[in-house]
Amino acid sequence: MQRVDVWSFEFSGWRNCWWAFVSMGKSELSVADVPGLSFAKQLGTGSGAGFSVWPNFGRYVWVLVWSGADAVACADRFYADNPVFQAHRERSQSAHWWRMTGLRSHGTWNGLQPFECLPDAATTGRVAVITRASIKRSQFWRFWSRVSSSAKLLKDRPGLECAVGIGELPLVEQATFSVWSNAEALEGFAYRSPNHAKRIRETHRYGWYSEEQFTRFAVLSDGLDSLPN
Repeated sequence: MQRVDVWSFEFSGWRNCWWAFVSMGKSELSVADVPGLSFAKQLGTGSGAGFSVWPNFGRYVWVLVWSGADAVACADRFYADNPVFQAHRERSQSAHWWRMTGLRSHGTWNGLQPFECLPDAATTGRVAVITRASIKRSQFWRFWSRVSSSAKLLKDRPGLECAVGIGELPLVEQATFSVWSNAEALEGFAYRSPNHAKRIRETHRYGWYSEEQFTRFAVLSDGLDSLPN
């Protein structure tokens, strides 16, 4: 059994923003120290709409993967007792969470495949996507020169509930998290948008990435300012 939780913390005021920024560098979650936690990433976000080379010091995203027979119980204990998590909840202006399960995935994240996936033939509800890539250093400027136009492709897309650019390292390790009302809305953008198809062709033409991963999830539930119990 596996459960994937994504948390988005938003901070206001320079003291809280500075605390969050420093905390990201010091409080990296150790999978070995948290029972049931098989994969964890604490990620920064881009400024503006979230797809920018300039960071947003007021928003941070956590991706937590809970695995094993006691996954739910382990997650509940972590959210109730972990001091790093509790500090983020207390200092943040808002915290939005999504609880998900994997549907399909290809590629790797830091050489790992952290997501267990189930067949998605019967999926009719909301879906989410994490796309993640390591950008080749030789392709930095070509990639980033197209990011702003790529972000515009998502603007006002039918069925898009939210989308944000996230990353582990500025310029190098980049990802996108998006939530859609249903699979048809996602596939309309991914497979039937001429501009998106152009970006895919450019990716293959220039070989932007040294590693990449695409994962689709079923969104089981989500909430604002409350624990996912």
